[in-house]
Amino acid sequence: MLNCFFAAAVLQGGIPRLLPEPIHVPDVPSVTLALPSPGTWAPAGAAAPRLEVPAQGLFQSLGFLRNEGAFPPSVAYVAWIDGGVVRILEDGSVDQAYPVPGAERSWVIRQRVEGLVPAIEGHGSPHAVGTQVTMFGPGSLLTAPHQTGRHALSLGATGEGVAVELRHTGRAVEMLFHVPPGADPEAIDVAVDGLEGWSLDASGALRSEVSDGGFQLSAPEAFSSDASQSSVHYVLRPGGYGFDVGPYDRSRPLTIDPILSATFIGGSANDSPTDVAVASDETIFACGSTLSPNFPLTVGPIGATASTDGFIAHMDAALTAPIAITLFGGSDIDAPFALDVAANGEVTIAGATWSSDFPGASGPVAGNTDGLVARFNGALDTIIAANRIVGTGDDSLFAVTGSYVAGWIEDPAKHGVGRAAYVALLTSGLSVFSEKSINTTDPNTEVFSDLAVVDGRVYAVGVVNQDACVARYDAFLSQPQVDILLDFGALNSGVDEFGNVALNPATGQLVVSGAFDGQSAGLVATINIPNLVLASAVQLTGSGSNNSAGAVDVNSSGEIFVTGYTNSPDFPLTIHADQLAFAGGGLDAFFVRLDSGLSLLYSSYLGASNGSEVAGALDLQGERTAVIYLGTAGSAPAAAPGWDPSPNGGNGTYLARVAVDPLTPAFGVETASISGQGTQSLVLDPGIEFGGSTFIMLGSITGTSPGIQVDGLVVPLQPDAYFDIVLSSPSLVLSTGAGVLDGFGQALVTFAVPPGLSGSLAGATLHHAYVLLGTGGTLALASNAVPVTLGL
Repeated sequence: MLNCFFAAAVLQGGIPRLLPEPIHVPDVPSVTLALPSPGTWAPAGAAAPRLEVPAQGLFQSLGFLRNEGAFPPSVAYVAWIDGGVVRILEDGSVDQAYPVPGAERSWVIRQRVEGLVPAIEGHGSPHAVGTQVTMFGPGSLLTAPHQTGRHALSLGATGEGVAVELRHTGRAVEMLFHVPPGADPEAIDVAVDGLEGWSLDASGALRSEVSDGGFQLSAPEAFSSDASQSSVHYVLRPGGYGFDVGPYDRSRPLTIDPILSATFIGGSANDSPTDVAVASDETIFACGSTLSPNFPLTVGPIGATASTDGFIAHMDAALTAPIAITLFGGSDIDAPFALDVAANGEVTIAGATWSSDFPGASGPVAGNTDGLVARFNGALDTIIAANRIVGTGDDSLFAVTGSYVAGWIEDPAKHGVGRAAYVALLTSGLSVFSEKSINTTDPNTEVFSDLAVVDGRVYAVGVVNQDACVARYDAFLSQPQVDILLDFGALNSGVDEFGNVALNPATGQLVVSGAFDGQSAGLVATINIPNLVLASAVQLTGSGSNNSAGAVDVNSSGEIFVTGYTNSPDFPLTIHADQLAFAGGGLDAFFVRLDSGLSLLYSSYLGASNGSEVAGALDLQGERTAVIYLGTAGSAPAAAPGWDPSPNGGNGTYLARVAVDPLTPAFGVETASISGQGTQSLVLDPGIEFGGSTFIMLGSITGTSPGIQVDGLVVPLQPDAYFDIVLSSPSLVLSTGAGVLDGFGQALVTFAVPPGLSGSLAGATLHHAYVLLGTGGTLALASNAVPVTLGL
């Protein structure tokens, strides 16, 4: 069976101008809100609940849900995405509807595949944690049974046998086409209703010709099962679009995968990955060690290479070609465990060496291994400087950041008995300028695994006395460390460890990843700095015995990305995961996205059935792509082809670029014009469990702090004249001041600058929030506050 997948229907940004359609506005019951007078409001004593307006609702993680009566009978399935709803009709047509800001109607676009014989069926694994949803109808709860969403739908097939599928990604819905042998993909014809016209942009995407928004279909892609790529482009047709497909081997299946591109790096023997870094130009550096006699090189090797050598690979940003690959080492084993790329392109590695003749750092080996640090030029053909970090026993370095390295060291005279967790500041020539260590009553587990430098302070994470540890030092390592040991001993008897650390630029916290109870669970935690107070922690685990969060990174909006490995068939996933089933073969890698409060946004396996996959390194390539570095004993996850698409024998190293797709608000502007009577659309989205609840809008012009406290909840608004206006006369500024959330726990409220408002208010910032009423008229929930600044 030949399968051809085209990603052909992804909403990206903007508001489309589509056909108007009435939307149901529920009747608003008469509500008496028993609130104390402003004079008796007490200052807030705690932070408001984290409820975003706009926000991603719970239902967006549920995938496609059967229509059990909440929608007209012509609707077979429904799915929620950014700012709108997708309805799959019984005839196989796909409607995507988006509310019009400031109006009680929606824009609607309809796509239908000509000649489709509908046979609609949900498939794909259900939500891994068994989330269930009861669908509500307008005004009342329906007696529909609980159901579990599916991440994909089969719509049916055309007369030529082209199968059409929808896939729910969380933020959007993709349309896929599966073309069997003998069928012509260029005969696919998709009719589109509701747009004024189409145009092709420079990236090959289709865009609607609308001045104030945009409905976009992402550029299609097609890949064969032998990893060869076929060119494919949109063709504009009257009332719709089709495809122009380049030559491909029609005896092989074609597939598309959300992994953007991937490549193996290695030879015919065992190759071990250790670290990855994305340079400022988005090219990718990776390091590790290899036993392969035919390891692919473009420069070098450097030194007297032996059975096990270190390697550094510099790949282009798309992983389609190497820029430079080199081997290095002495006459014994050499292993880099970490790398750092400087702004000038120089690359520094930290690791361990068994070689007495390592180039630029020769000398006798104390114990079995010495710590190793070496700096390479940008072309990777020269070692600029190298040094050994030498104690009297076994020494290794596992982290390098700028001028700092960390690992463990054995030197009883200087650092105590056994292994000590170790951090050092190096000179430009890589000699030790200053050093610190921690050694406790359990000298066999002490290690620093990673480093972060923030505001002139050095933070080292690792394991001390079998507990996860974070230590803080001044820039010159001259003062005693301040550290916390996160002792989970009351919960387990195993070792708890932090292996990786990153700064969250949105919150100013450290984010650390590692393992709990001897790898029974992956561990992610946030830590307040500089005082080192644990803020929050979460376990990533299932029923398997081997779960570890190996690496972490954070984007500018505060979203946290974690990779690691698991042998749990019930590892927590989201419905729009790209791989919903454990592949087996021992271990699968995983890729997880969390918000800054450690709530799960996305989770997927990355694995193959014919071997284990262990991911231990990750770095973000811009805001939208994560580069994951994993070791595999199998074929690795399916992917768009990169430089080397096939394993070469033995255990391999595998680099993959994975789409991140950071979550962004569906609506909301930061400014509203006074002269233009600007608007701001607010999506009330507390979650499906609040469907049918009564909401009341509130506002303030004097800020959010300290807020007010009502019924034990904090409303993050200051009482003032605007607060009174919104509460008593909401129609002056809001489309509705009180209402009922729909069955999915959502409502849309529009703020509009009233006519005649004085221009002297330009620059003022208004804040809006909402509360939900519970039993007896008390408050059940208070949202966060959303700002809008008035402009001329």
